Amino acid sequence: MSKENLLSIRGNPYDLIETFRWILKHTIYDLLYPLILFMFVLSIFELINVYLMLLVICEVIVILSYFFFYWIRSKRTQEKNIGNYDKKCKWRSQILNTIDERDIIYEIGFVGDIMKMKKYKLKFGNNIINFFKGVDLMVGNLEGIINDKKTINIIKQKHRSAILKDLKKITEPTPKWLLCISNNHSADFKDYYFYKTRDFIDSNCGFQAFGYKNKEYYSPKKRINIVSGTMWNNYKNDYVSQFREVNTFYDPNCFNILYPHWHFENECYIRSKIKERCRKLLTEGVYYDFKKYLPKKLQRKPIKKYQKKPNISAKWDLIFGHHTHVPQPIVNVPPPNNLNQTHLLAYSGGNFTSSKWIGKHQHGLILRCQIAKKNDEDSLAIRRIDWSYTECTRDRKAKTVQVDIDVTHNYKNSYDFRVTKTLKNILIVSIFYFIATIIFSELFSIPILKILDVFIKSISIIGIQFIAVWAISRILFKYKYL
Repeated sequence: MSKENLLSIRGNPYDLIETFRWILKHTIYDLLYPLILFMFVLSIFELINVYLMLLVICEVIVILSYFFFYWIRSKRTQEKNIGNYDKKCKWRSQILNTIDERDIIYEIGFVGDIMKMKKYKLKFGNNIINFFKGVDLMVGNLEGIINDKKTINIIKQKHRSAILKDLKKITEPTPKWLLCISNNHSADFKDYYFYKTRDFIDSNCGFQAFGYKNKEYYSPKKRINIVSGTMWNNYKNDYVSQFREVNTFYDPNCFNILYPHWHFENECYIRSKIKERCRKLLTEGVYYDFKKYLPKKLQRKPIKKYQKKPNISAKWDLIFGHHTHVPQPIVNVPPPNNLNQTHLLAYSGGNFTSSKWIGKHQHGLILRCQIAKKNDEDSLAIRRIDWSYTECTRDRKAKTVQVDIDVTHNYKNSYDFRVTKTLKNILIVSIFYFIATIIFSELFSIPILKILDVFIKSISIIGIQFIAVWAISRILFKYKYL
């Protein structure tokens, strides 16, 4: 195995510090509910001292976590998406470079992560069909592998073979699909099913797989070059294309598109260092790796190597990332001194498809891009882009998931799945208390009025706490717009 390949241990792609942050992102809010419920149970049995102690601990944890969250969000510059809202189409568009429409040579549609659908059938709304109508190529990240056999593991990503048939219905006439199989779930079922997935995709008319050894890039048309590589791997492998190696497949004579699997999950807000790295990748052709000051044994690639050296040495015309599972900003990046055409950076397309009920995993960002010859020049550039937020709607009875554009967030020109979290927390806590009140009153023959008294006092404390923290944090921490 090459020493430059990204390695990880037992299904975790991140280093120690980033793993801890990942756990906090996934549990800090969810663990709050059982903690509050447990406090309520103790209060029923009049363990006042313990109850008060846990209440204080809970309040401190929640207050600190909310302040920490808002502090992080304020430190990360919230970039404003480009594009003007089209009231008729209900998505956003912009002319990036002034080029005659007659010089358009190719149109590409981009989507983010295509997550496993389980037993759900994938459908597309009319707005999605209209959005991609007439594109020459669709590019998407197929998270995991394709295998119709039943498996118990709920973490690994596995699609049914029907996913390709469903993807064909995205628009009419059906465009060709280019599916990236370079992501952190590519090696979940080892090399046998990885290559079997590749062969299955390539054997289906209108589909092409890329993102593996000896197929790290794809050229759909002369002088257009699409390259992919993953920054993360859940399991050791030497057959998935890697982010470190993408510069090898850059072609200076082509319009170069980078489609990387990178950065961190469930983050709507771009870390300032990541923003700087991404912009330098477009304007200077370099991407400086993450620095982690940890003992050597605790470091995991890609942290370990090239800490002080640029590991990318090529400029890109368009970058459309994936892996975060939530949509991130889409911005234009003017070149230094306006010496060349404007480039496009979509940090992440989020989830294009998902059968999960979790709200934050049901949203994505899609892009349609016109590639054209520059006026009186032989080089290629982006002419016009159209982009839209998307939302997955799950129908449990019909066993379908419909993907359509997200008009609400398109109009707002922003996506923030944490904005209403405070109110949702209060609602969920109230429901827990209400259910527990009835259950404990029946089971332990405790007068319901006594329980309701505890309920009202407790929920008042929690409610005031959440509202106060939300209000104070909004006053103290401000966004920084570009």
